[in-house]
Amino acid sequence: MSESHPVPPQPPAELHWGISYLREDIQDLRRETHAGFQELRHEIRRLDGRIDQTSQRIDEKHEQQLQRLDNRFLWMMTTMIALTGVVIAVIKMG
Repeated sequence: MSESHPVPPQPPAELHWGISYLREDIQDLRRETHAGFQELRHEIRRLDGRIDQTSQRIDEKHEQQLQRLDNRFLWMMTTMIALTGVVIAVIKMG
């Protein structure tokens, strides 16, 4: 008795070409995705730079505003003390 081994069926040639086309499509998608990520990284770096510049300008404006408030407070206190002195002088004279 001889044993016969079944021969596995061969896939049709169209299947081989279909798989090849799918592989190429997947590689194209990977390249496009990689390029998209590269562009996205570039945009993020550019926006980070702009955000840093904007933050720096905001900090500078904040410092300027604090300086102005300090000056105005100083003038207000000086004026209040001077007017208080005038009121006291008027009361003592009167």
